[in-house]
Amino acid sequence: MISPRSFVTHTTERLIARVYSLACALSGFETLVNAWSQRESLTAFSLIAVSIFVFSLTAMVVQAFRTGDSRFWFRVHAVVGIFLLVTWFMQPAKPWPHSLHPWIWWALGNAAISANIGFQGWLGLVLELLIPGGWVLLATSEIGGRENIDSTLADSAFVLFLAATISAIIWALRTRAKLVDSLHLRTATAIAEKNRVDALQKERTSAAALVHTKVVTALELAAEAETDAQRNIAASAAKDAERAIEDRLRMTDLRQPDGTLAAWSENLRQVVTAIYPQVRVESLSTEGLFIPNEVALALTESVMQAVDNSVRHAGPKADTRLKIEGLHAGLKVVVADNGRGFRLSNAGRGQVGVHRSIIERSRSVGVRPSVDTQPGEGCRVVLQWVKA
Repeated sequence: MISPRSFVTHTTERLIARVYSLACALSGFETLVNAWSQRESLTAFSLIAVSIFVFSLTAMVVQAFRTGDSRFWFRVHAVVGIFLLVTWFMQPAKPWPHSLHPWIWWALGNAAISANIGFQGWLGLVLELLIPGGWVLLATSEIGGRENIDSTLADSAFVLFLAATISAIIWALRTRAKLVDSLHLRTATAIAEKNRVDALQKERTSAAALVHTKVVTALELAAEAETDAQRNIAASAAKDAERAIEDRLRMTDLRQPDGTLAAWSENLRQVVTAIYPQVRVESLSTEGLFIPNEVALALTESVMQAVDNSVRHAGPKADTRLKIEGLHAGLKVVVADNGRGFRLSNAGRGQVGVHRSIIERSRSVGVRPSVDTQPGEGCRVVLQWVKA
């Protein structure tokens, strides 16, 4: 079964990776311009250093837009920044001009940020401090131009504060996303638990009514029996009542039953209308059917995701409808709107809300999902489950 890592965290990580990688690429262009302007003072090793730097940036951007997860390349980017500092002594072809910033200076700020958001924890913090500290040692040395200590410290402080500020913003975004994920999961779990409790109470009521009817019937027949034939009938009724009691006591679903489709449907309707009052919800033929708790939980997550996608992306004038229909041995859930629509091929590459939280999550419990959408033609998500 797929881990219930909700779409909010994944979407946030993807957004961070893409925006940050593009920012690094633009900043990297400035770094390359400075490296080119200093080419006459550099050795052939500088070409190797520049190539490694460009490769790390390119890989980070490609990975961000291909999978939305560039954490590995954040780490590589940070390590490359440290590599540029450590190997700078191999780049000057002659005594470095006084107070001329080595070109690697323009790569260090982003490297410090990458260290914090890529490694995180104590290691990320140590590396984030190490990079500006390394610049102080380099810039005040002979091979770094023997810059004034005051200006060098100011430069290092700028790198440190910039990295700390952006890292703090990214940390806040990640923390918020995880909190929202946790709330979604707790809500879905609470709905499934309420279904279980509702079903258990209904089963207990049904069992009590059945036993009561059979026992009372047996007692009435025994009390009114005057002939042998009537006594035999009363004895048969008593045995029937005894068997009913034993059968109900042996039933495992009395202790941990599947939820009723009616209870799940009503609970889901209440949650959807509370969060999205503009969504129209309809339930048909849900009485008398049961749904496994793991299926109910997966469907709840998938439906909430589909409704959220529709409300947020279909457009302000679009109508969103949720229909829950009981089948002969299962159910069908439809979330449809008449909004903007989108290309499903693009969604498969980037929108975790459709691909992971709806399609993969549903399939993990035996639900058959389908998404029918085209630009300008709205979207229709169908989730169908049939008891095996």
